[in-house]
Amino acid sequence: MAKWKKESKERACIKVVGTVSDWMENGQACFGLLLSFRTIAGERVQMFVRRSELAHPKRLADHLVDAGLPRHATAELGDLIAECDQSANDHYAAVQGPGWHTNQYVWPDGDVIGEGKKLLLQGNRSRSARHVAGSLKGWVRSVATPARHSTPMMMGISMSLAAYLLRDTRVEGGIIHLTSTESGAGKTLTQLVAQSVGRRADRLSLAHWDATDTSCEELAVEHNDGLLVLDEIARLAAAP
Repeated sequence: MAKWKKESKERACIKVVGTVSDWMENGQACFGLLLSFRTIAGERVQMFVRRSELAHPKRLADHLVDAGLPRHATAELGDLIAECDQSANDHYAAVQGPGWHTNQYVWPDGDVIGEGKKLLLQGNRSRSARHVAGSLKGWVRSVATPARHSTPMMMGISMSLAAYLLRDTRVEGGIIHLTSTESGAGKTLTQLVAQSVGRRADRLSLAHWDATDTSCEELAVEHNDGLLVLDEIARLAAAP
């Protein structure tokens, strides 16, 4: 089973959000249900449950209670199992990571851009990786328009947009290293402008080269089929 937190003002109950296919466990594709319920702490949780687990209601109830479902709410499991085959439920196809999936792009927080299947991101979701604020109109006014007068800033925007298009051009990705002997030459500003195309962009949100190996792997997954901006290469030499 896997779960995600999602804020909601709905009453505390358990319901079937939809059916899920292609959920990978131990190299095998599984079919199951996407459940939604409110925990004792008041958080709305979505959880994947394998179809085979429905044959063991008591064991399933214990798993749900471990995930935060109030014990009294497990009384609804009988009705839930009886109704799980209703065709009215939506169907989701699980995907194992962010990035392009056919003609749809999945963000690391699970949001999907593009028309097609309903996709469900399997694994940990990072909402901090793509903090969306403001509007496109505001971005054009405050970022894109001033960038027209700066070659490095235009390059940053172009790199970010190009990263999302590389898959269909069959061009291999690469690295662009911004360097200057002068402080204040605009290297970090160029990075911030590039990152602003699809993600939160401020000095605190920039990743650095001295991250741990695990953090680097997680960053690479979160930025799959997109631009990964790394600041302060000087930290790499100081890292253990």
